Amino acid sequence: MPTDDRGALPLTSAHAGVWFAQRLDPLRRDYAVGEYLEIHGAVDPGLFQEALRRMVAETEALGMCFAEADGVVRQRPAGRPPFRLETVDVSGPGPAAQRAVCVWT
Repeated sequence: MPTDDRGALPLTSAHAGVWFAQRLDPLRRDYAVGEYLEIHGAVDPGLFQEALRRMVAETEALGMCFAEADGVVRQRPAGRPPFRLETVDVSGPGPAAQRAVCVWT
């Protein structure tokens, strides 16, 4: 993929579609994704955090920033903040999914 002098790359057609859809409707949340994951059994929080940190570090697409200049949108690698996993314990009586929703809404 060709780059310009500053190391920026052109968007893929999929990236461009998302970029322009968001520009047309800034309140659109199609690509803002949250997730709930229920894990049965013991989890080592430190090991789990390290696995997620590595996955994020190795996924180049998660470290890109996008900018528009003269009507052309480009992407380039961006510095990343330190990875920090925030956890919420929703164990207890009743369905965990309902307690998780209450935490994040």
